[in-house]
Amino acid sequence: MPGTMVASDSFASEADGINDLDEVVGGSVSANGQYHAFWKSAGSAKDQGFVDFGVLSGDHYSLSVAVNNTGTTVGYSRNAAGVQRAFVCYDDGAMRDLFTKVSNPTGWTTLQAAEGINTNGWIVGWGTKNNTQRAFMLAPN
Repeated sequence: MPGTMVASDSFASEADGINDLDEVVGGSVSANGQYHAFWKSAGSAKDQGFVDFGVLSGDHYSLSVAVNNTGTTVGYSRNAAGVQRAFVCYDDGAMRDLFTKVSNPTGWTTLQAAEGINTNGWIVGWGTKNNTQRAFMLAPN
């Protein structure tokens, strides 16, 4: 049972992904009252072992959706207007806008959610390309 980042059963949390090492990712109410993406260490007790990823700049909500066996996590961050951006978070715990990591985003205006990552670092999700919602698959450089 993951628990919450604020160690209270009165607040919401969700687990959305788990890897082969039993590391869990999801979202939880954080100390500042916002809903934040997290990574939770394997074997940690309820309400323990959380890393709060925070949100991308200007946002107030985030959710980790998937984690691979190297601990790289993907998901999305959203602002008050409902605009969301896909993120990637490496083992340093810093959330990065995934769109800024793409070297040639021709036609893409946004990457809105990253929903899966494999051991090789390939990321899948969805975004907007040429004004149409599309799936994407990104390979690491």
